[in-house]
Amino acid sequence: MDEERPTIGRISPRRLALLVGLVVLSGLAILGRAFYRELGNLFAPQTYVQSQDIAETQDVRVQVGPLTKVLRLAGVVQAKREAKLVFQVAEGRILNIVVSPGQQVQAGETLVELDRAALERDLAKVRGELQEARRELETLTEKAGLTKRIKLQEELRQARASLDQAQRDLLAYKSGQDTPQARRTRAAVTLANFKSDLAALRTSKERQAQLEQLLVTSNEAEVKHGPYVLIQKPSEQDLDTELILRNDMLDKREALDQGRLQYEMDIRAAEQQVALAQRDLRNLERGIAAGSHTVENMRYEAAVKVAAARVQQILAQLAALDEAALDVDVAKGQAAVFKLEGQAADADAALAETQLVAPFAGVIDQIKVEAGTTISPGTEVVTMFSASDLRVVARVTDMDVAQLQAGQQAQLTFDAFPGQTFDGQLGDIPALGTYENGMTWFDVAVAFEAGEQSLWVGMGANVNVPLFRKEDVLIVPTMAVQSDEEGSFVILVQGRRTERRRVEAGISDGVNIEIVEGLEKGDVVRIPLLGPIGPK
Repeated sequence: MDEERPTIGRISPRRLALLVGLVVLSGLAILGRAFYRELGNLFAPQTYVQSQDIAETQDVRVQVGPLTKVLRLAGVVQAKREAKLVFQVAEGRILNIVVSPGQQVQAGETLVELDRAALERDLAKVRGELQEARRELETLTEKAGLTKRIKLQEELRQARASLDQAQRDLLAYKSGQDTPQARRTRAAVTLANFKSDLAALRTSKERQAQLEQLLVTSNEAEVKHGPYVLIQKPSEQDLDTELILRNDMLDKREALDQGRLQYEMDIRAAEQQVALAQRDLRNLERGIAAGSHTVENMRYEAAVKVAAARVQQILAQLAALDEAALDVDVAKGQAAVFKLEGQAADADAALAETQLVAPFAGVIDQIKVEAGTTISPGTEVVTMFSASDLRVVARVTDMDVAQLQAGQQAQLTFDAFPGQTFDGQLGDIPALGTYENGMTWFDVAVAFEAGEQSLWVGMGANVNVPLFRKEDVLIVPTMAVQSDEEGSFVILVQGRRTERRRVEAGISDGVNIEIVEGLEKGDVVRIPLLGPIGPK
């Protein structure tokens, strides 16, 4: 039998068991070492190092100094002066829009043009209709004879007064009671009185009030009469009422016309008295200078004859007039003329407003119309604002608005211009806020001077409003204070180790923050420049 020899590459059971035991013991040793390290960390003070995602940090010391609490607000640049431009009286088609949104314009520059040719045609048409209506009214009035009768009656009154005066002057001269010098003195006094009467009549508030009352009464009568004219199928009662109201309207209109004419005639009569008094005074002065008794006597007699002849002439003219009252056709003609005069005035004003111009230098905001469209008076056409007179409007919550008051100083910064600060002042605090998304907001205006810095409407702004100041407090940069579920903390640096230290924070100005409890002067804290510091 051959001898048994060990096979190369095979392991005996004893050796295999030994090898497995060594592997198990090595694993247990490794696990024990890891468990010991974790157990040590569990009972040792917590130590933190910079996280791998932090690119840079900075260590700073806790300082003691003053600190001002600042309310930080977000705002937007707005224009103080804005305008919504409309055509006041013009109505027509938009012919041309000269500007566009965002364009800068100067005061007086044309923005929008209406179709002037169409407005000129409208004006010419209305003026033609008005001229024809006036001719018709003049013809009707001449037939009625009202105007001429009133004028003749006033002229008769003046002529009789002149005749009486001429007769008195002649009688006084022949009786020898008055000397030329005395008459000249009286004539001068008379002239002064007539001038005073004329001035009083022209400025008479009583006569103006009477005419205004007659106008109101006439208009009220016309308003009452108007609805009955429009009734399609009037009843007998409607016809009777319309007749009564029409007669009342015509009577009141005639009273108004007579009142106006009477006032005009009174003024003319007063002017005539002044002219006659001036003439008499001149004649007396010439007579005194000539010194001729016969010539002066002939002058007085001639004045009496002329005055008497004038009285007879006017009486003859009045006798020839038809005494018929003002008829309905004249009233309708007057109403037509009045209406067309108003239309002509409106058309004339519209023609003068064919161009919409900028009331001040500024920037076009919105164009509310399109070329070719027809607009009516009062339609908003263009909105614009002044880019040279700006303000910042800050939005304040209802929780912060009570801390503010008008005139309070503020500091403004703009993200577009880092490093630049502008002094500002709060305007009036609005008494009414706007409710949005569960919170009430108040828009507070902040006045400031931009100087030579170019700012644009709509640009964002940061508004810092100092509220109150504390002295000798512990200060660290605001970025040094972090927070988690348990509250605020800082990373305290102690040699080569760091420790998370719980703190109580106070007021802040946005850059630095007060530490009320948890740190002392001279302590060093670490500022995370990119994000919160976490454990290694």
